[in-house]
Amino acid sequence: MTVRPERSFPRDGAHASGAHILVVGGNPDVRRYMKDVLGRHWEVTAVADGEAALARAGAGDVDVVLADVATPDPDGSELIRRLRSSRVTAMVPIIMLCAPAADDAAVDAPDAGADDYLIKPFAVRELIARVKTNLELHRARAVTAELARSRELLDEAQRIAKLGSWQLDLETDELIGSPEFHRIVRVTPEVSATGGRAAWLSHVHPDDLARVTGDLDRAARRAGPLESEVRVVGDDGRTAVVELRGEVFSVDGFPSRLIGSVQDVTERRQTDASIDAESLASLVARREHGIALQLQASLLPEREFDSEGLVIASYYRAGAHGLDVGGDWYDVIELGAGRTALVIGDVMGRGVQAAAVMGQVRVAVRAYSRLDLPPADLLELLDSLVSDLDSDQIVTCIYAVFDPADRSLTFANAGHPPPLLVRAGHPVRPISSVTEPPLGVGGQSFREQYAELPDGVQLALYTDGLVERRGDDIDAGIAELCSQLRDAPRLTHNADLAELVNRLRPPGDDDDDIAMLVVGPSPPSGAHGHAASGHVEIPFRKEAVAEARRLVVDWLCKWGIGSELRDTIVLITSELASNAILYGRAPVMLLLRRGPVSITLEVRDHGKLMPQPQRPAPNDEHGRGLYLVDMCASRWGIRSTSTGKAVWCSFDLAAWSR
Repeated sequence: MTVRPERSFPRDGAHASGAHILVVGGNPDVRRYMKDVLGRHWEVTAVADGEAALARAGAGDVDVVLADVATPDPDGSELIRRLRSSRVTAMVPIIMLCAPAADDAAVDAPDAGADDYLIKPFAVRELIARVKTNLELHRARAVTAELARSRELLDEAQRIAKLGSWQLDLETDELIGSPEFHRIVRVTPEVSATGGRAAWLSHVHPDDLARVTGDLDRAARRAGPLESEVRVVGDDGRTAVVELRGEVFSVDGFPSRLIGSVQDVTERRQTDASIDAESLASLVARREHGIALQLQASLLPEREFDSEGLVIASYYRAGAHGLDVGGDWYDVIELGAGRTALVIGDVMGRGVQAAAVMGQVRVAVRAYSRLDLPPADLLELLDSLVSDLDSDQIVTCIYAVFDPADRSLTFANAGHPPPLLVRAGHPVRPISSVTEPPLGVGGQSFREQYAELPDGVQLALYTDGLVERRGDDIDAGIAELCSQLRDAPRLTHNADLAELVNRLRPPGDDDDDIAMLVVGPSPPSGAHGHAASGHVEIPFRKEAVAEARRLVVDWLCKWGIGSELRDTIVLITSELASNAILYGRAPVMLLLRRGPVSITLEVRDHGKLMPQPQRPAPNDEHGRGLYLVDMCASRWGIRSTSTGKAVWCSFDLAAWSR
């Protein structure tokens, strides 16, 4: 059966204190009487049995319980026991109401857990007085409990923060401190209470004692706040660094107490010292890293290349290992006559040294490429250079030359991972397994290798950071790269390479630099709107020069070239063809190629003698060929070939259209 509590409500401003009284048990007349009397002062709830009382008191807003000793279900004693065992009602004052025949309840009440008792019948004044007294008891208990809890929280907070509080009586020299204060300054509360400041000053490091004593004296004279850092030595010999702060409080204008805090900053100072050392090392490393990155970035070529004969995609990513950078690099060099040099290399090692060596090698490659040397000859020069730079420095490198005239690739390899040929629908394979020793070994010859790059075929050059992982075989990495290239669409943009590399080596998964070049012949004739070429073998006789001129005129007219440029190219053709027949060896090949921005003329023969430009004397019909080439062409050059030599020149279409 559920008992609805009988509850009175305030009248005429009653119970402004907000106290709530719970009346339990007794007959209905007594409950109504007590509600009426107590309701004039407080909020009152009355219930008939113990279960209803427990449920109502569990709400946590009851300030005093008046329980009849004869309360049913459960009885008064059991009700009090259960109220005391609950965390919510353990501190609530309980007044027992006893019948006249139960005078011994006055003795039993404290044992039962009650705080007070009343013998029925009782006077109204006595009832009010007892309730008021127990309300004050409740408030006092609450304040005491809150103070104790606050003290516990404060002590716990000070322990966690390693921060203690203290106060020093400037008249009596009595020192009072929190538990954490005594732990930090290595003094017991008993010693500090009797020994004052001298007790804990005896634990101050001798080198700090005079300074701290002076700081305390100045603070006591109100010369300023106390702010001092001091070392404290414990009985176990261990030293702690503490931060001492304080401020004087005055009474009637005279300094009375010095109140402050003390904090253990030992770990902080140790961390600061460690950070200082680490910061210095990190600063040095960052500076070296920055120098290496700037050097490396300044020496790497642009990411975009404009080549008439090749479609080029490039990618570079610095290694993610520590603060180091490596010596990987790539380069694309326009050699003239439509030919392009492709370079990729790796300087073993890390940091500024590797980046500096890489820079010197790359600059040397560009310088040597101006000599238009065959790849093997160029690598031999590089080998001597690297040996002179640093006898312990090892450099790998591939130097390859692509000639669009016959879609040929000539290259030499010094210790570098092999280039890969990529063709849609076909297995990806290395061009050759022949690899010479790295540069820097010295005294070696390099072999040239050849391959064709027909339409639809691409060449992939890469550094070992893409295919080598610590503990794994590099051949497995190359096989994985071949698999990715086979399944990838044609790679024609830098973003395509970035996606491919990120699949193989996600960012952060690499501890070495990665460089990669993928190149392929430009699309067939018509894709640029102007790409076209012609070549013919010239009979080895003077009369063939006229035939060569007629062929060139036909080609140029077909390509829509204006008369002024057409006449100039025909003149240069006559000079170069004549020189090849007069001073060279058969066979003689004439090549003419139109790209989107220039026309290139090239004459090849099997002679080994390299012509030298010279100014012709007056009335001299000889020696004017290369002079005319130099005057008329945008660029020109002479180079050795595998069978002889070639003389070439290029004409800028934009310059001749103005």
